[in-house]
Amino acid sequence: MYALNFALANLMWGLGGVIGGLYLDAHRTVTFVTIFLANAALMMSAAAVPSRALRGMRPQRSAPPKQTGTSSGPQALNAPGMVWLCVLTFFVTFIGYGQLQSGIPVFAREVSEISIRTVGFAFGVNTLRIGSLQVWVVRRIDGFRRTRVIVSFGVIWAGAWACWAATGMFPATG
Repeated sequence: MYALNFALANLMWGLGGVIGGLYLDAHRTVTFVTIFLANAALMMSAAAVPSRALRGMRPQRSAPPKQTGTSSGPQALNAPGMVWLCVLTFFVTFIGYGQLQSGIPVFAREVSEISIRTVGFAFGVNTLRIGSLQVWVVRRIDGFRRTRVIVSFGVIWAGAWACWAATGMFPATG
């Protein structure tokens, strides 16, 4: 279920990238303002959906569940490898996704001199790839050690970053 949810989220992110790539014009700032305002409106409407759906619900009164073997946050951090997993998650999220959403488009435009449409197309291709392969990959990695999967993920992502970096050596080719 998680893989399907993540695949759908990636499809929506990519669709946004494609729409932005087709609509934005680097010489007309109003296109950027329009995209930002549309994004803000969509985020506000998405925030309103759960609050509206939960408005009529009342909590059911029942006995609290028995605590059997549960752990708190500090106890979970004492589990072997949990701190390293948190550090890895921080770097993947902060550096990986942050740069994917902001750094790559700027690098592509300013250093590689790639058109906005080409950047949007690249995000679209990436989205289709992720959306179509997410569930397949999750099935394929079942049974492998998590550390091996994480290392493989890092190698693949480093290769993708190297490809983007290489575009800077050949400006205005995209």
